[in-house]
Amino acid sequence: MDDPCLNGTAGCASDATCGFDGQQATCTCRGGFRGDGRTCTDIDECAERSHRCDAHAACSNLSGSYACACIPGYSGNGLSC
Repeated sequence: MDDPCLNGTAGCASDATCGFDGQQATCTCRGGFRGDGRTCTDIDECAERSHRCDAHAACSNLSGSYACACIPGYSGNGLSC
């Protein structure tokens, strides 16, 4: 049987990984996304407050991730200000 992950017929979303066990293809959303693997939507870690930004940092949602930046008056990498 042809591998649908390799020939592009598995139907996985662009933000998913495809696995083939020799009989069936399985689509799984990558980290930072949720869904059934055929449809994956970005998780907004900032809105859900699941980020690890410092209390003195601003959170910016990115596709599949997020970024932290210290607010004015503080310095650091955003995870520690």
